[in-house]
Order: sequence, then C-alpha cells, then structure tokens
Amino acid sequence: MTFSSIASSTVALPLTTDRPQETSITDHWEQLLSERDRERLAQLQQAGVDVRWRQKTLTSDEGRVIVHHFVEAQARSARRPLGVAGPADFRHGRQELLVQRMVRSVLGQALTKLQAS
Repeated sequence: MTFSSIASSTVALPLTTDRPQETSITDHWEQLLSERDRERLAQLQQAGVDVRWRQKTLTSDEGRVIVHHFVEAQARSARRPLGVAGPADFRHGRQELLVQRMVRSVLGQALTKLQAS
C-alpha cells in the first residue's frame, strides 16, 4: 500500500496542497493542558519557541484516509525543531490522553534543549 499526501481541512485552516495543516497548540488543546504544562509552555514562548499542533492526512491507493497528528516545538530562529511528538492516529479513541502525553513530551524535550544551550 502506498500513501500520497493530501491537505486536510478538519481544523478550519486554509486548504493547502503541499504542507501539513498546523496551528497553535493552545487553539485546540488548551483545556487539556495542566497548570504545570501551561507554565512550561509560557517559558518556551518567552524564549521565542512556538509549540504547534499539526496534522497531515494521507490517503492510500485504495482510498483509505488516515490523519496523523503531531506536536512540535520550533524556535523562531532555528531550522530544526526542539521537540517533536507524533505521528499519532486518533481513530482508536483516547484522544485527550494522547494529546496530553504528546504535549508533555514536546515541552520536556524543548526545555531540556534550551537549558543545555
């Protein structure tokens, strides 16, 4: 089975054909963040790091559609991300728990790299 990338419109962002959909993590998942996670997120934002949620929709030759979700921390001045979690497939439920774990992982990765530099 081969997959080809197509744009997704499930997050109400402009449709694109060459890039995954992305938006701020707080736009969609803020209610799932713990107080500690919010504090860590604020630290990263003050240091010039954007934490983004993005999704990429893949479709197989047979027409099966899979949406992969990612969380990524990217310093505005860097080329490579400071932290990445994903891909995650939300078809099997437990979406909230999965998002919390992904965000927590990315926040930890990014803060560790910032403190080391």
